[in-house]
Amino acid sequence: MENSRRQFLTKSIKSAALVGAGATFLGTL
Repeated sequence: MENSRRQFLTKSIKSAALVGAGATFLGTL
């Protein structure tokens, strides 16, 4: 149970980082 929660957290952080990077990239255009 704990492992799946950590996996979900990691996935959320990665997707959030991707969204942030994409927003930053679009902002520089």
